[in-house]
Amino acid sequence: MPDRSYDNSDERQFKEKAEMQAYQEVGNHNLFMMCEKKRTAAFRDLPEGYWVTTCTEDRFSDWLAVAVDARYRHLLLAFYQQVYAAQEDTFLKRCYLVYDQHHTAVATALLWKAYGQFESLGWVRTLPAYEGRGIGRGLLSAVLSQAEAPIYLHTQPTSITAISLYLDLGFVFLDDPRIGMRSNDVFKDQELLEKLLDRKLPFKAAPASFIQALKDQKIDEL
Repeated sequence: MPDRSYDNSDERQFKEKAEMQAYQEVGNHNLFMMCEKKRTAAFRDLPEGYWVTTCTEDRFSDWLAVAVDARYRHLLLAFYQQVYAAQEDTFLKRCYLVYDQHHTAVATALLWKAYGQFESLGWVRTLPAYEGRGIGRGLLSAVLSQAEAPIYLHTQPTSITAISLYLDLGFVFLDDPRIGMRSNDVFKDQELLEKLLDRKLPFKAAPASFIQALKDQKIDEL
């Protein structure tokens, strides 16, 4: 059972309201971010009672359970088979899981060399019952300390809490109109994002080599 000793109901209600507003106004638009210099001053340790480890074959089911909501698990498994399965050892070494004192997996994140070239951060999620405790920040602090910049990620406006954390850790929004096969919707969503985040968005153009390498890709690894 989730540990209810920490009352995060107000934070969860704010998050749910913000994400609902984002979904109602813009849906799941595509946003892309890049970190060229990690803001290590914003790094934090995991809260007491939580620990991070890499994935194993025995923990793979934990990753599936945490990375996405149960209704999307079949899609995640299909994506795993398409992108990660051929490099299973690498996936397991670069997939991180956070466990609580009861050995329950509560959060995850993946570092992956997208297309074998670009460091990327993906499948970042903390189970809803454990949000608001600093677990996500502690996890990404540990994960990003192992990553080589630049680091790229794809997200959506509905992940407003995660976006706020990414910005704190040194990520900025890419302003290129297209990343691979997907349009970049950041300027469509800028006004709403700045309202929800209560800050101006930082922008930067992606390196030309990154844009060119993704131009003809048929699978969205980012």
